[in-house]
Amino acid sequence: MASSAADPGDVDEIDYVQESGPGIPELPAGPIQPADLTEDDLATIAQQYPGWDVETVEQFLRGTGSGLHLLIGAGEKDWLMTRADLDRIAPPLTRIMNRYEPTLRVSEYADPLLVAHGLGLYGWRSALQRQAAIRERERTGQLSEDWPDEEPADVEDDAPARTSSNGRPPHVEMGEDYIPYADRRPRK
Repeated sequence: MASSAADPGDVDEIDYVQESGPGIPELPAGPIQPADLTEDDLATIAQQYPGWDVETVEQFLRGTGSGLHLLIGAGEKDWLMTRADLDRIAPPLTRIMNRYEPTLRVSEYADPLLVAHGLGLYGWRSALQRQAAIRERERTGQLSEDWPDEEPADVEDDAPARTSSNGRPPHVEMGEDYIPYADRRPRK
């Protein structure tokens, strides 16, 4: 009786070779070194970039700790960097970042990176606080049917050009098929 399945003994083994396949470049055997660069050449390259200082590295570390706290923090201050943490980590990390050309090249973008990092953490924290406030208002029954369109009780509008005749922002009808990007009320 013939078997429709192939006999495991009939499988051809693939011969692996030491050379690369088609379209795959040959890689050097050892680590890639800059060709013919002396220590003076490397020092000249390092002078082209501002380099890292301890204060900037501390800012990145504090921001990273804050981000981790927002993401996975369970306690009130877990994952936040203490002064002792910064004193232990920032100086050697600064020296390391100033030794390697890739991290040295990034140093000229430190300020834009810190601004983006700071704005990202600010937005994230604000969104988390907003959601907590919405949940609290809903829990206590202070979430009215008009929220968030209701006017704050203690705020007067100094810009009448931006308001309609009733003092509220003008309402724009979006139509029946409009689906809001994000629902402002928490789901029940």
